[in-house]
Amino acid sequence: MRPARRVLALSVLAALVAIAAPARAQSVPGPGELVPQAYRDAVLYTAAGSDVDFSVEVSKMKDAGVDFITTCMDTNGVLALAKEARKQGLDAIQYLPNGYDQAFMKANGSFFEGSYVRVPFVPFETSPRPKSLDQYLTWMDKQGDTPTESSTYG
Repeated sequence: MRPARRVLALSVLAALVAIAAPARAQSVPGPGELVPQAYRDAVLYTAAGSDVDFSVEVSKMKDAGVDFITTCMDTNGVLALAKEARKQGLDAIQYLPNGYDQAFMKANGSFFEGSYVRVPFVPFETSPRPKSLDQYLTWMDKQGDTPTESSTYG
């Protein structure tokens, strides 16, 4: 039997970056609530608002030796963070739970080399396609809609 693996290895410093609209900030869990006690050796940062200057957060991450960043932001937020990280020379892998967007990556992919994108569904490019993916793509076409990650959730 294989031993359980830790989500964050002790040697990895991580940063969790979340944006919450000021009106919803009360309902967003604090960073300590998002990470199990055993993994709180990570460095956690939060930022509020939709137009965030990440210079201070990135500077703190760089000083702390962060090498892995996971976010809970839209593509505009992760791009702003990636640009600031590049500007400051922070060489950290980004985990993008909402990064499955070919047009966005085509335009901005150079900022995300080495990053990980979470895809909780069968990717649209899969070949051969499962029947359910064909049905989804057919339905989207009939509706005149473009298949997106968000549309897979119903």
